[in-house]
Amino acid sequence: MICNSRYANVPRLPNAGDDATDVSAALERIGFEVTQVQNADYGQMRASPQKFSADADGTDMALVYYAGHGFEIDGKNHWCRSMYG
Repeated sequence: MICNSRYANVPRLPNAGDDATDVSAALERIGFEVTQVQNADYGQMRASPQKFSADADGTDMALVYYAGHGFEIDGKNHWCRSMYG
């Protein structure tokens, strides 16, 4: 779970934090182990998927939820798209 609602150069997203909190609670109720990264900087945004992948290795199911502005890595826009596919 990555939630970015505060940015240096764009307005704050008022709903992203609440959305992430609500989705986290719902996932925990149905048995998911949830790890949240709040207002990640560049390094955290790069490291979080690798850590998630390592933590999820061997599980039956894993989910990535992102609340915030869309993002781009290596020239690829990842708006509403899996970071792994």
